[in-house]
Amino acid sequence: MRIFYLLQCLIVSTSLLGQSQFSNDLFSFYEIRNLGKSYEYSIEQIIELSENDSSNLKTPKTNLFKVKSDTWVRIKLKTTENRQSNYLLEVGEPSIRHIHFYSVKNRKVQEHLQSGVGVTFEKRKELYRNHVFPINIPDSSVHTYYMYISTNGNRSIASLSFYTEDDYQKKNMLQTLEVGIGMGLLLLVCLVSGVLFVVFKKKIYLLYSSHLLFVILFILSRSGVGFRYLWPDYPEWNLIFMRTGLYGLIIFVSLFTIYFLRVRTFSKVLTYLLFVDVLLHTIFLVAIFLRIDPMDLPKATFSSFLHSILLIVVGIAAIRRNLKQASIYTVGIILFSIVGIIQILALYGVAPLNFSKLIALRYGWYLEVFFLSLAVAFRFKSVLFENEQLLVKNKLAELQLSRAKGAINEVEQKIETRNRKLLSSNIELTKRMEELTIIKNEVNDTELRKKLERLIENQDSEHTSSNWEAFMSIFEQIHPSFFHRIMQEYPQLTQNDLRYAAYVKMGFSSKEIASILNVQVDSLKNTRYRIRKKAGLDSSIKVNDFLMKY
Repeated sequence: MRIFYLLQCLIVSTSLLGQSQFSNDLFSFYEIRNLGKSYEYSIEQIIELSENDSSNLKTPKTNLFKVKSDTWVRIKLKTTENRQSNYLLEVGEPSIRHIHFYSVKNRKVQEHLQSGVGVTFEKRKELYRNHVFPINIPDSSVHTYYMYISTNGNRSIASLSFYTEDDYQKKNMLQTLEVGIGMGLLLLVCLVSGVLFVVFKKKIYLLYSSHLLFVILFILSRSGVGFRYLWPDYPEWNLIFMRTGLYGLIIFVSLFTIYFLRVRTFSKVLTYLLFVDVLLHTIFLVAIFLRIDPMDLPKATFSSFLHSILLIVVGIAAIRRNLKQASIYTVGIILFSIVGIIQILALYGVAPLNFSKLIALRYGWYLEVFFLSLAVAFRFKSVLFENEQLLVKNKLAELQLSRAKGAINEVEQKIETRNRKLLSSNIELTKRMEELTIIKNEVNDTELRKKLERLIENQDSEHTSSNWEAFMSIFEQIHPSFFHRIMQEYPQLTQNDLRYAAYVKMGFSSKEIASILNVQVDSLKNTRYRIRKKAGLDSSIKVNDFLMKY
């Protein structure tokens, strides 16, 4: 950012060095008079009328005049030296549509030059940017020139500037350097913003990048650098590109504002107004592409002023919502608006004309882009910090989840071990019971056989009860609400039914369940039939699948 700031200072300093005002050192006498005559008059008629007007003698020396579109201006000059002198006259700015320049001597037109719409770069007398005319003064007598100026409406044009050949080349080089550095910086920021959009897929970066592209187009067209180097054969493009750039940058900075400041989260009214602003200037932009003359569209100055006021209000509202990036954003918009207002006042003759030269509107764009870029960088840094915090939280959550999974696996292993032990002990008991049954069948003594039968029944009952109690202590830890839910819906189920349901829920096979219950596998069919009947299950539903739902 320090480099960016230093380059901004370089831009301003080079441009200030390149500025020039009407210098009394070049001429011992000069007079500039706005004749205010209609375009219906020819140059010959204008010469006759103006030379016969005795009030000309009362006209003060001036280098500032307010003109209406289709207006005649007369210039009288006398050099300080009695020798041939060559100068370049720069009139206004590239946004002036058309100028006819006449050199007059003894009420006769000596030379007719044109600049502006319809005059290609190659057809001009001198290869300079828009509205620059060569002036040849052969002696120290008073020389007269007339200009017919067609402007973009009622406005003050910048002061007439006279240069020597070398001074103009120096001034033009400095201005081109300033605009070139400025455009380079803007393009760099635009590319960085585009890369951020590709990487992070955030629409604010795309909108900001689009805004910068239109800012670049506007500055190129308004400064005249674009006309000189990019589209010299099509001077009519200058006004079209200027309006296109202005409308485009307004559209995308409004959209950028909506998403960057999250306006929809705190004000529906301001969001609606911003979208209306976007829609209105989109209509203007489409009108230009439909080849509607930009002069037939509403005043760009007025709509731009309302647009700036709206952005300032939105920025202040966002600051009150404690959005950190809103302060930097709002400072940039306010500074740009101040510069723009000063230049507009200068163009309309309210503020000193020097401001239209020394505080060019492009400086406002440089200030705006500087602060908006700071705001975007601040937001980007905040997002990176939030992502780092989120990454730490995710890692902590993954660690906790890993520990929880380890604990669950440990519990499951313990349960599995207990289940296997339970099943193993039941198998051993079954074997012992089978051995006792064999012994019982081989004993002929009736009394001894009865004792063995009672022993077998008691052992079976005690072990089944012991097994069930051990199983229940484990089962209720894993499925605490199983019996509650199933008994709420089917209270007619018996204890044996519930025991079977619990073993199924634990995932035991029919063979394992039969072993635990010390019954034959086929006898479990009767158990399932009883459960199906009590639960009212359809024949297409498997009992085990039904029990697994609880």
